[in-house]
Amino acid sequence: MGARAHSRFWALAIVVVAGVAFWPALRNEFNYDDRPQVREIAVPESAGEWLAAPFEPWWPADHGKNLWRPLPRMTILVQKALHPQLPMLFFAVNILLHIGVSLILWALARRLGLSAVAAGLAGLIFAIHPIHVEPVHQVVGRAETLAALAILAGLWCWTRGGLRGAAYWQQPLALGIAMASKEHAVVYPVVLAAATLALPAGRPLPPGAVRFSLRPLRRPEWWLLMALLGAVIALFLFGRAMVTGGLIEPVSQVPFHENPLAQLGFFERLPGALGFFFYTLVQMIAPFGLSPDYSVYSLPYDRGWGWPLAWGGGLALVALAGWCARDAWRGGRGWLLAAATIAPWLLISNILFTIGTIHAERLWYLPSLGICLALGWMLAPLARRLPDGQFRPAVMLPVLWLLVLLVANLFYAGAWRDQLGHSWWTVRRFPDSWRGNVNLARELYMIRQFETGLRHASHAVEQYPDGALGWNWLGVNAMFTGRFEQAEAAFTEALRLEPELHKVHNYWALLEHLRGRPEAALERLEIYLATGDSPDPERQRRMFQELLAGRGGQMSIDAGDDSL
Repeated sequence: MGARAHSRFWALAIVVVAGVAFWPALRNEFNYDDRPQVREIAVPESAGEWLAAPFEPWWPADHGKNLWRPLPRMTILVQKALHPQLPMLFFAVNILLHIGVSLILWALARRLGLSAVAAGLAGLIFAIHPIHVEPVHQVVGRAETLAALAILAGLWCWTRGGLRGAAYWQQPLALGIAMASKEHAVVYPVVLAAATLALPAGRPLPPGAVRFSLRPLRRPEWWLLMALLGAVIALFLFGRAMVTGGLIEPVSQVPFHENPLAQLGFFERLPGALGFFFYTLVQMIAPFGLSPDYSVYSLPYDRGWGWPLAWGGGLALVALAGWCARDAWRGGRGWLLAAATIAPWLLISNILFTIGTIHAERLWYLPSLGICLALGWMLAPLARRLPDGQFRPAVMLPVLWLLVLLVANLFYAGAWRDQLGHSWWTVRRFPDSWRGNVNLARELYMIRQFETGLRHASHAVEQYPDGALGWNWLGVNAMFTGRFEQAEAAFTEALRLEPELHKVHNYWALLEHLRGRPEAALERLEIYLATGDSPDPERQRRMFQELLAGRGGQMSIDAGDDSL
C-alpha cells in the first residue's frame, strides 16, 4: 500500500469509527447546561443585536461565572436562527467538530514524526474514547472541540513553517480562535514553546538528532512571536473583564456541592486534585468508571492523603517529570506529549487556583490529546509485521482495546440521552452523590414515581443537610405521597437554608391546596408571585384559582429548571 493510500485508509477509518461511536448524540435532548445555553437563549432580531451578541457573557451575570466564550455562543445562535426546531443538527455539528479534531491530531502526529500506524492509532483512540462523550453529547461541549481544533491547527502550521513570516499571523490567529472558544487555551504559548524545543527547525527530526537546548528560544524572532501571543491573551482578558466584570470566578460564588475543594487552602486541596488526576489517567486506559457528575460525595476527595489515589497521582507526576527530563536530555520528543497534557491539566486541576467544578470529563478534552498520542506511540510496535509477512498475535491487543473503547462509548451514551438517564447513571456509579440524588428525585417526580423520588431525596439530605434543593425535592415527593407534615417541614428547612429559593413557595401553595386550605394556598402563591420569579404571574394565578375550584385537571407543579 502506497503512502497516499495509507493516509486515505487512516483518515477514512477515523471518520467512520468516530461517526459510529457518536451517532447516538443525534437523539439527545437539551439537558442541563444546554437548556440555558441553547434552548432558552434568545436569537438576535436585528443587526445591532447580532453585533452585540459576541459581547455577552457565556453565563448570565447572576451566576457569577465570569466566563466569556463568544465563538461557541455565536455558532449556537446561528444554528438557532437557521433551524430552531431541529435539535439533531446541533449535535451533528458537535460530531463533525470532534471528527475534525481527530483528523488534525492524526495529521499532526505524522508531522511530529510518529509512524503511520502510531499516528493512526492515536487518531482512532481520540476519535472513540468514552471520556469524550460529554463534550460531544452536550452542545455546550463544542467550546472544548473548537479550542482544540484551533490549537492543533496552530501546531500543525508550526511544524510546516516554524518561525517563517506566516507564523506571525497564523499563530496569533490560532490562539485568538482558541481563546474565543475556551479560556484554557491560554496554555498554548507553553505548548508552542515545548514544540519549539522539540522541533527547533520547525520540522520533524530523527530520534537523537539533537539534545535538549534552550538555544531556539533565544532568537529575537521567537520573542517577537511571544509578544504577539501575549497581546492576544491580554486583549482577551481585557474583553473578558469588560464583559463579565471579572477574570476568575470568586471562591465565594462556587457552591460547595460543585467544588468542595474551593474553600480549602493549597495544601488541603492538593491531594484531592492529584487523586482526580490519577483517577482520570486510569479511566484513559480502562474507562469503566465514567460518570456524568463528580460533585460532592462522589469520590473521597476529602480524605486528603488518606485517599490512595492522591498518592498515585503524586507518584505519577514525579515519574512523568523524571522520564521527561531524561527523554529531553537524550534528544527525544516524547516529553512534548507530557507537556501538552500537563499544561492544560494544571488549569483545571484546582491546584494553581480553584475553578467552578471539582472534576468533569469535558475538561479533559485538551489534556487527552497528548495522552492519546502517547497511547498510539506505545501500541504501534504491537502491529509490526514479521519478516514473512504474517502479523504478530499481539496485533489483536490494540484492535480488541479499540473495540472495548467503542462499546464503552456507545453504552455510556445512554447517560446523556436525557436528564433522567443522566441522573440514574450518576447514582448508579456514585450512590452517595448529593447532586445525583437530588436531580433523580426531581426527574422521578416528573414521571410520577414519588415513592422512589422520596427515597433518593431523603438520601440526599442525609448526605448533605445544608443543601436547600435536596430539602425542596424531599418536600415535593413527600407531598404527593400524602406525607403532608413531612413536606411542610422540608419546605421550611429549604427556605431557612436558602431564602432566595422562591419556588418553594409555589410548591407550598399546592401543598396547602392538597391539605384542603384554599386561603393558605392563595396566600402562599401570592408570596411566590411577588418575588418576580414567575414568567407569567397572571396566567399562573388564574390556573391556580381554577385548580382550587376543581377545574384545573391533573394536579402537578412546574418543576422548571431546578436541576443542578
